[in-house]
Amino acid sequence: MAISFGSAKGTAQTSAVTYMKLATGRNVFRIIGGLLPRYCYWVKNPNTGKEVPFECIQFNRELEKFINSTPDPIKDRFPELRCKWSYACQVINRATGKVEVLQLKKDILEGIMATASQMKDGEGVDPSDPNEGIEFVVERKKTGPNTFDVSYTVLQLASKQKPLSEEDRKLVAEATPIDDLFPVPTYKEQAEALDAFLSRTNTAQDSGTPSSAAASTAEAVSDLED
Repeated sequence: MAISFGSAKGTAQTSAVTYMKLATGRNVFRIIGGLLPRYCYWVKNPNTGKEVPFECIQFNRELEKFINSTPDPIKDRFPELRCKWSYACQVINRATGKVEVLQLKKDILEGIMATASQMKDGEGVDPSDPNEGIEFVVERKKTGPNTFDVSYTVLQLASKQKPLSEEDRKLVAEATPIDDLFPVPTYKEQAEALDAFLSRTNTAQDSGTPSSAAASTAEAVSDLED
């Protein structure tokens, strides 16, 4: 599609990504749009000790299947590294009133699907439907002294169907689609992002994402940490 010269920016545009942090206690959100299936490698910079995620481009989002014949620069460089489940979706975070990206845990996704299947007298609903969708309530609990000692539970009885308000619908209309926030990088883009990340020696420089056309493949790690 062609655009007018007056509207052209002359360079590739990137969208900032805001993540929903699940706080201890109850968290309420409304899913908008579709589910983003992904697997990511967590790559560690040997100079700074910082780890950031890089999407596994061998995983086909549409098929939800690994295509091992697809060239993958992360696998080429680190053949021993294994990618991890990293599905995500966009939500309206009721605590902030904003559209944010929720990095899903498997137990949360399973709880969302189970809750949605029981709605409408067992007929099931699309949890992201603007009229019949669900206000999900997820409880986060600390189960021990370690960072990873955390449990997440979708509270089915507290999660209710509710149509989006006019304000919600405006937020949805203005939101950047999640596929546009996280485009699948090419081999070259991924390799350039990896080289840029691994070459860093200053910890302060690692507060953001690798600078390249594939910047969207590495999330703002500080937003993902508990």
